[in-house]
Order: sequence, then structure tokens, then C-alpha cells
Amino acid sequence: DRYTEGLLADCERLEDAGFERYDRRNSWEQLEYKGINTRWRVPEIGQVFEVQFHTQASLDAKEETHWAYEKLRSLPENDEEVRELHAYQREVTSKISIPPGAPEIPDYP
Repeated sequence: DRYTEGLLADCERLEDAGFERYDRRNSWEQLEYKGINTRWRVPEIGQVFEVQFHTQASLDAKEETHWAYEKLRSLPENDEEVRELHAYQREVTSKISIPPGAPEIPDYP
């Protein structure tokens, strides 16, 4: 219930600690992955790191389907297995509840 509030507070804490916002991608309304991925830069050295924001259900789904995601990255688009892997990811992800307010969290480049 407090996902959105917690995400925004964590992002504020990262900024207050001196990290620069680099990228945020909100995937809560996507069919094959649910969550928000953020990337931050360490100003002094330019190192970029990622922080993912999930609910327990979206993290479980991400971990369950990660093998399919990795396999999709290595297959050509016209491979027969691609359609099956996408369908598998959509099936697992379709069971995830979307936290209140999560779809309204904006992306930024």
C-alpha cells in the first residue's frame, strides 16, 4: 500500500546523498515486466548504478522469469521460441497487482 510513497522517499534520499538522477523507467503498465528501474550517477567518478523498485510479487515474478528474459536477449526475433517466451512472461506477470499510484510515477531521461 505504501509502494509509491516509499519509492519517492527513497529517490529523494538518493538525491540528498548526492547521487544524480540518470534514468527512471516505469514498467507497471507493461505486459511482461512490472516494477520501476532507476539509474543514478556518482558525480565524482561518473559511475552509474541501478536501483530497482518492486513489490514482493513483482520481484518474485522477475526472478521466476529472468531465465526467459536472458534467453530472449540471445535469440533472433524470428526464432519460433520467442513467441512462447513472451507468452510465458505475460502469463506470470498478469497475476501481479499494481500498487496504488505506481503507474503515475513519471519516467525521466
